[in-house]
Amino acid sequence: MHNMRRGFLRFYLLKLIGEAEEGISGYGLMKLIEEKTGFWRPSPGSIYPLLGALEGSGLIQHRVEGDKKVYTLTEKGEEGLARAQAAKEEAMEGVRRSIRVLGELFGEEAKADLSEHL
Repeated sequence: MHNMRRGFLRFYLLKLIGEAEEGISGYGLMKLIEEKTGFWRPSPGSIYPLLGALEGSGLIQHRVEGDKKVYTLTEKGEEGLARAQAAKEEAMEGVRRSIRVLGELFGEEAKADLSEHL
């Protein structure tokens, strides 16, 4: 479960950094995640090592503004994010096909119930 959360957080950080036109700090990311989810605020112990790993992988870079680091995507990070989005779309199409088949097998009520959870 921890690896799944870390994988999710990795993708989520890339997405949020990519959306921040002027860049965003680690603290800003923690606040933004809490604001967007309404309940989850990753700890500094989760965010900062992951930002370091993303930077080490060449997916993000930082500049210093005062006493904080402001992160932006690199070209490699933009490409990685685009590939992840494409993979997500492919996976979602598989889920949609599965729901259609389950609807045929178990009826429209089952199909509607499953679709509601997407």
